[in-house]
Amino acid sequence: LSGATPAGTITINGLDLRYVAAVGDVDSTLKFTAQVASLLPGGCDSTITRYLKIYRSPVVDLGANQSICSGTSKTLDAGNVGSTYLWSTGATTQTITVTTAGSYWVKATNASGCDTRDTISISVTPVPVVTLGQNINVCVGTPVLLNAGNAGATYLWSTGETTQTISVTASGNYSVRVTSGICFSADTILVNFNALPVVNLGNDLNICTSDTITLNAGNAGSTYLWNTGETTRTKKVNLAGTYSVEVTNANGCKSTDEVVVTNKVAPNANYTYQGTNTLNIKFDATAQVGSTYSWNFNDPTSPSNISALVNPIHLFTQAGTYYVSLTVTNVSTGCISVNVDTVIVTFIGVNATARNTQNLKATPNPFIGKTAIEYTLAANANAVSIEVFDVVGRKVATLMNNVYQQAGKHSLEYLNEDKRIGSGVYIVQLTVDGKTSIIRMVDIASR
Repeated sequence: LSGATPAGTITINGLDLRYVAAVGDVDSTLKFTAQVASLLPGGCDSTITRYLKIYRSPVVDLGANQSICSGTSKTLDAGNVGSTYLWSTGATTQTITVTTAGSYWVKATNASGCDTRDTISISVTPVPVVTLGQNINVCVGTPVLLNAGNAGATYLWSTGETTQTISVTASGNYSVRVTSGICFSADTILVNFNALPVVNLGNDLNICTSDTITLNAGNAGSTYLWNTGETTRTKKVNLAGTYSVEVTNANGCKSTDEVVVTNKVAPNANYTYQGTNTLNIKFDATAQVGSTYSWNFNDPTSPSNISALVNPIHLFTQAGTYYVSLTVTNVSTGCISVNVDTVIVTFIGVNATARNTQNLKATPNPFIGKTAIEYTLAANANAVSIEVFDVVGRKVATLMNNVYQQAGKHSLEYLNEDKRIGSGVYIVQLTVDGKTSIIRMVDIASR
């Protein structure tokens, strides 16, 4: 050998010579010379010369085996600009982009015809699917649990929490990043907590049955449902009971409140009457300490049509039918009771005491929409009828018609369904085996 100092390995086997070049031989030209001597007498010797050019092989490094996330790609680069390429995919470019798992190799051949191969394995890892759902609109106090799914992954919420689920109680945007292996995904959701309506019916009340209190649920524009069935924002009450309302605002959020109404003791306005002569009637009420009395005999031509006595005597100006009212007021509580009875004054015939022998009365009176009609039968009665008329004589209701009843106290509820008049004065006529008692009652309801 001559020329550059060879760095490779020479192997001689008989007449064969084998040379394996090394890195040190790159870009060198080696000269191989063999002297051949003839062993024949008079034979000629000869010299054989060969030249060997050593070229650099391309260096191909696709890198270590890698994993990519599904839906992403990896670009493989064989380097060695100017070489020719052949990939396992059939591509002949310096680079290829892969999206699927597999083993990929490339052979790069440089201008000297030297080639090198390299292989890389690509695996694909699934990307976690994160769906927090549609934006949420709920009412304050409604539990909201956000779930990022993908059990076994790692989590990082915008709140700093690292659990799969979180509970939220405040309005705002919530996001989460879910990592599974080398892959991650994220999602964001808007949670809005709508305010509840504020319902305040006020403190519990202790009122007179003669008072009318308006309960107001507030929250204009909402819908309402009272435990008594009304659907209005306000409700008028005067009787004892528990009144509650459910209010639903425009966002569908609901609140309730209730108030307990109790009644102060109402003064007794019942009275009896009897004739002292044909036109002179004596009225007897129950004396009650701390109360005032106001009589109206409905006798406008009399100079003494009214009285403040407990037991007055009134001289009616003429025979006829009179609706006598007694208003009793408890001075300390302000509670008022009104009793209106019918007195028929005649010169002859049955005495006025026969007009209410059944102790007919309405409780309460005045009333709002409904009252209890009470009476007492001294003996068993074969035909009991109760009818209600308005002040112009039109029959409003028949509560009972020729019914047999035993002696004793009786009571039935009257619900005013007179749509023509509503509030006003009504006459109750009780007929017991042909004998009639009449009272007046007043409905103060506003319709």
